[in-house]
Amino acid sequence: MARVFSFIGGRMQSNWFVINTKREYAKIRLFCFPYAGGSAQVFHGWERHLPEDIEVVCIQYPGRANRLHDPLIDDCAGMVESLVNEIQPLLDKPFAFLGYSMGALVSFELANALRERGNFHQIFHFLCAFKAAHLCKADLERYRLSDDDLKQELLKLGGLNAQLLRDDDFMSFILPIIRSDFHLVDKYDGKFAGKLRSNALVIYGSDDHSMTPEDALQWESLISGQVRFREIKGSHFFINTHTHELLSIVGQELRALASAYL
Repeated sequence: MARVFSFIGGRMQSNWFVINTKREYAKIRLFCFPYAGGSAQVFHGWERHLPEDIEVVCIQYPGRANRLHDPLIDDCAGMVESLVNEIQPLLDKPFAFLGYSMGALVSFELANALRERGNFHQIFHFLCAFKAAHLCKADLERYRLSDDDLKQELLKLGGLNAQLLRDDDFMSFILPIIRSDFHLVDKYDGKFAGKLRSNALVIYGSDDHSMTPEDALQWESLISGQVRFREIKGSHFFINTHTHELLSIVGQELRALASAYL
């Protein structure tokens, strides 16, 4: 059963984090940030496919899974403000961020906020399935779509199949979460705290209709560290269709990083 808390120096952490396998002697912590509508479950089992000296910490946004009764947060600044204090006790060793779609935006802003708070040792950043942050369009307003149009948007992105879209009970549950998360992305103001100082790998799908390869390449202008790019054959949700390929890429990077911490 997943652990939704951990102890660092005797202090219990909040339910913002899910650690499926606690690795006391891990060299690196990998924090994973889900996409819009997603929960920590998105990354369930990842630790079994990554090096044993990596501890996977999954972010659990409010309003879903074990946090079902916590109020949704529909703006990026509010999400980061809530996370920035909660996460600091877990930053007692080198760490990397992996953000997927909306999670890329949240993790990018959180990394910048942490940089302003202190000298935390972020060693890498995976930015997956999301255009460079400054390309977010504040006038997109997908959260204002009718239920039917919002369902079609989800179908186009590949996040839900037609069978789930016809499940009225499920859709009545998930649509408010999707609207809140789309509001977070679509009303993002693009006021950056500065350039990300970590090295980064930007991973994007070859058939992702929500962005272009050029949109991915523009992350380079927001990062002062070394930036590399990797294309995966797949749509926006290649995390679901090409999971093993994504884990192989992430594992290879983390294995190289961990070798520096003998």
